Amino acid sequence: MADAVLGAVLGEAFSQLFETVKDVVNKARMFEPILTRLQSTLASLVPLVEQIGRLNIEVGHPEEEINSLIEQMKKGTKLVSKCSKISWWNYCMKSQYAGKLCELDEDIGRFFQVDLQAWNARNVLETLVEVKAIIEDDAAEGGGVGACIDCSGRMREDHIGENALSG
Repeated sequence: MADAVLGAVLGEAFSQLFETVKDVVNKARMFEPILTRLQSTLASLVPLVEQIGRLNIEVGHPEEEINSLIEQMKKGTKLVSKCSKISWWNYCMKSQYAGKLCELDEDIGRFFQVDLQAWNARNVLETLVEVKAIIEDDAAEGGGVGACIDCSGRMREDHIGENALSG
């Protein structure tokens, strides 16, 4: 139950940031180039974030992985909202917030380029360990999938025929 809520929270935090950026990009013209870039970044990540939230729950990975992204999205939403309240003549605040917006865009990009790549490597290794265990279990039972796969990972044709006849 808590896992399902966590996935929903990720989707909600992401959607909230995305909608805030879309709204503010039209109101805060002085931040338009930065917000447009951030909006583009977020738009390209929508399907991926939805999958991450759902799949992370299904495979039972630690909440901390998603929590850092959720917190980043919530902070980003607050930052973008603050930008909409800065007066056009306040160049000091504009400069300060422009830097923070660029940093937010870079942090989100870094998360998906670095952290997500590490997750992918871990997921591949976990999958290999599980597949190896399945093959070893089948081989120990005297056949099964392990007996009909050659060293290259391809199905041996002699076993395909046997399995088709016995099935």
